[in-house]
Amino acid sequence: MPQLATRTPPGGTPVSATQVRVKVLLKAALEDEHRGNLQSAETNLRLAQAYGGTPDIAGALQRVVDAREQARRKASGLR
Repeated sequence: MPQLATRTPPGGTPVSATQVRVKVLLKAALEDEHRGNLQSAETNLRLAQAYGGTPDIAGALQRVVDAREQARRKASGLR
């Protein structure tokens, strides 16, 4: 009976679909943040955190939430 070979991709262990999804969401969030689209960045970071939260994602999310709050306060004349 033929057997399928299992190979580890170059560079280490296989990457799961969830890990790929988290990386894509994180990349999109950082690009949104750079463009100033903080709402989209926050949404992407929250999705990434739901799929597989890490300290990096939590820190980026807190940074974006703080920036959105600061922008909101500035727009409404609050401090």
